[in-house]
Amino acid sequence: MDPENERAAVDIVRDPDAYFVRQRALREREAGEYVERELRAISMRRRHGVWAFLARLSHG
Repeated sequence: MDPENERAAVDIVRDPDAYFVRQRALREREAGEYVERELRAISMRRRHGVWAFLARLSHG
């Protein structure tokens, strides 16, 4: 068993509530980071689209 899984198993046995609270916090942080990355990507695509549109306008 890898050390991370072994530690998780021991944590669940010792204090299941604390383990699940930590896991929930970790998942929330990961979800927040994912949303932030996706919003940044959308913003970059939108910005690129605006510049492409302006370039087409300027070249007639």
